[in-house]
Amino acid sequence: MQLLVDFDYTLFNTEAMRRACIAALIPLGITEQHYRTAERELKAKKLYDIEHHLDILATGQTRLLVGEVIGSVLAHTDEFLFPDAMGFLQRHRARHTIILLSFGFPAWQERKMNGTALDSLVDEVVVINQPKADMLKQWAGEAALVLINDRGSEIDAMKIVRPDAFAVWVRRPATPYDAEPCAHADAEVHDLSFTIEDLLT
Repeated sequence: MQLLVDFDYTLFNTEAMRRACIAALIPLGITEQHYRTAERELKAKKLYDIEHHLDILATGQTRLLVGEVIGSVLAHTDEFLFPDAMGFLQRHRARHTIILLSFGFPAWQERKMNGTALDSLVDEVVVINQPKADMLKQWAGEAALVLINDRGSEIDAMKIVRPDAFAVWVRRPATPYDAEPCAHADAEVHDLSFTIEDLLT
């Protein structure tokens, strides 16, 4: 069985990382409002990347300092994994093929992942800048596919491509997409304390 597991807000607390970045930048004169406003503006124009974000926040010598500070935060991204993430992967890795499938600017997604050591617990890491449903077409012939994702809209789109897949909606409370509609999930959970076998029975 193949498990396609999402990264942001499924395994990784992206908001906790964001708050750590903001806290690290405040001594350099960058406010939370400035940080979040620049991030929203950047995301509205293109796929988010931290380097482009920092270019908006600072220039010259300050930009170099900002880069160093953020680099220190990102060197320890394992601190931002949800407490149940590693246990979930460890429980399933012996019995299933686990593919970490993440949408976003590849260099940025990989930078977040590098400090987590998740690559040692999964069989493959796939970072894409196209909709997951499009990418899913390459698994069209695979049997017994499980989708594990926090976004209802992505689950619904992927189920159109693979209606036979078993979709798990990880609806963590107080995360950005916990209220996003999801019409086609086969199971809804609020954390990763479950096992796939329990959901399938």
